[in-house]
Formats: sequence, structure tokens, C-alpha cells
Amino acid sequence: MEGDPHDLSDLGQDPSEAEDGSIGLRQHWAALICDDAEGYRLLYNYRNDPAIGEVDLRSHLGSCMLIFSKDLESAEGEYFNGHGRFTFGTISLKRDHGKGHQ
Repeated sequence: MEGDPHDLSDLGQDPSEAEDGSIGLRQHWAALICDDAEGYRLLYNYRNDPAIGEVDLRSHLGSCMLIFSKDLESAEGEYFNGHGRFTFGTISLKRDHGKGHQ
């Protein structure tokens, strides 16, 4: 539903690319879980393929788990990469109520 703060229907497969065209990223949402204790949790996998000529970047696979705030205005989680790039870290998201959103 449009304007529903609990609407997560825009989640799904998301092919995207950096603004400079240096990478291609394919994401696949593996699970969206809601429980009384933690609220919504999103688990997903991704594949990152650098553009030809990007010698400092390597193709790699990764996984992430995000836990959303009760009001769905933010999320925090952790990610890790493997198969070519062995890094890990944390992610913090904040909902953007920019143009076109209510």
C-alpha cells in the first residue's frame, strides 16, 4: 500500500550499478522474517562484479542480515564477503522520505 510505513513490497531482486559504472551489483533477498522479539529481519545475498578495467576491485559474493527498527525508519546489521574479497563490517540504513514519498 502506498504510504503504509510497514510496506516493504519494494524489496526484491535489485540489479544496480555505481554512479561511475565501476561495479555491477546483483542482490537476492533470501528471507524477510518478522517476530515479536526483534521485529523485521532481512537476510540477503549479493554478487558484486567490477567493470572491466577496475584492477583494484575483485568479483565477490556476500551476505547480510539487517534488523529494522519497530517504526521501520532505520535498520542496522552486519555483512561479510567471500570468494574473492574477504571483508566484513556493519551497515546502518535510514529511510529516505524524499520526493515522491509521503
